[in-house]
Amino acid sequence: MMSPEDQNLVLPLMDKDMVFDKTSYSPLTDDFLDFLTKERFDAAYICGIETDSCVLATAFALFDMGIKPIIIIDCCATCAGDELQSAAIMIMDRAFGKENIKMLNDLCNGGNG
Repeated sequence: MMSPEDQNLVLPLMDKDMVFDKTSYSPLTDDFLDFLTKERFDAAYICGIETDSCVLATAFALFDMGIKPIIIIDCCATCAGDELQSAAIMIMDRAFGKENIKMLNDLCNGGNG
């Protein structure tokens, strides 16, 4: 997703929004790590493309930093097919717990589950 067309977001960015370039499976670049450390986040919501690689790598990297990954699973997808999508969900469920695998509607409605 290196072209501007591939990188278009559904919602426009606000002035206060921050954008960090991602060059590997995980977005945890030095700039992003500095931001997370400075802001002292204890949890982060994750969604993205390639659940079985990029989303999974990001979740583990955050977890290793002591930041709880909360995966918005219905906002994740993979080009590798349903089998790998399901496998990635099972891995994240086991590694981070069912309580950290969320549906967007649950979060938007203020629910925890």
